[in-house]
Amino acid sequence: MSSDPPIFSTIFDEYDLDSRSDVQVILDDFTRNWLPEKQQEITDTFKKEQWDSLNEILHVVKGAAGGYGYGLLTDLSKSIEDKIRAQEYDHLPQLISDLNIICSRIYAGNKP
Repeated sequence: MSSDPPIFSTIFDEYDLDSRSDVQVILDDFTRNWLPEKQQEITDTFKKEQWDSLNEILHVVKGAAGGYGYGLLTDLSKSIEDKIRAQEYDHLPQLISDLNIICSRIYAGNKP
């Protein structure tokens, strides 16, 4: 895991932004507060096998990650949603582990 490179938001590449600092404040809040909270919710609902709740949280993460320029997290969240809908729960432990790694790489990419 330590060899995995940090993940940086592509939001600066995707939009013509006048102020990087304003957007950076928003990204900081996303990576320091919102995403860790959702990551914990994902872990908790997964452990409790609350599939509907897990699917709802992942749907929100999928959309937010895309909006903040983290396409890899969006794609992985969608993959997990698809497995839940298909009731293919045996794939979830690895996918949740992958999600935690992706989150760690996002945190590393947004350090001050």
